[in-house]
Amino acid sequence: MIRFLLVLSCVTVFSISIFGQSLEADLKKSFHKYKVVKINNQDALRKAKVGIPFKIKPDDRDFQFILRLNDIRTADYTAEYTDSNGRHSLPRREVFTYKAKIIGERNSVVALTVDGTTFEGLIAPENDEFFIESAKKYSTRAADDDKVIYRVKDKVRQDDGICGLDEAVARETERIGSDFNPDSTTQSGRRVLEVATEADKEFVLGIGGGNGDPATANVSILSVLNQVDAIYESQLNLSVVVTYQHAWMPGTPDPYANITDPDMRISS
Repeated sequence: MIRFLLVLSCVTVFSISIFGQSLEADLKKSFHKYKVVKINNQDALRKAKVGIPFKIKPDDRDFQFILRLNDIRTADYTAEYTDSNGRHSLPRREVFTYKAKIIGERNSVVALTVDGTTFEGLIAPENDEFFIESAKKYSTRAADDDKVIYRVKDKVRQDDGICGLDEAVARETERIGSDFNPDSTTQSGRRVLEVATEADKEFVLGIGGGNGDPATANVSILSVLNQVDAIYESQLNLSVVVTYQHAWMPGTPDPYANITDPDMRISS
């Protein structure tokens, strides 16, 4: 059993253009190559809950998969936040993280967050990888059902401190992978990594974090870790589980406020 603490201090925000002449013009500022697909958020949640197959075509291939709920929180999971009045408990909320395999592709992995307002995550056939996100994160001209699908290599990198979905997943995958012991296994043979998360004030207030709501920040973190879990389960027979989450609110002495190292982590 491996235990690991992740300190979330990256503000997951997105570039939204207001100067482009069209959705296409806006997206070209963020991607060298991409595809826009129409997915209704409420319809996607209905399909996920009852097991109706999804069909998505990011390039010349049709990917079909049936999502299954994937709650990476342990049975004894707890969540808390700290504000100016002290530390408080958060209730265990409904989870909307899902996993799947692409039908006909044994070595594939799909990990998505589907909650009725969001449809985003990772779709990875063997030797390939796509991310899917709301196009509204990149353009004010996008509709609610406009989703942008892209490969990491096709994203325009900008030195603006912004941490997108693909970058968040890559960062946490690298952090966890650098510290786990490949010789540590459970009786079933699968390695299990217990993770606790800390969200600093910057993350909780961030557009992609929690908008000031610690519970929403926790959901955002679970969404990223669900994708990390899927990647490691497929590649390393390693499961990621979350035992505890904590968030710091404005007006509190955030212990991470003066730490500038984005790779800060504590493991034992």
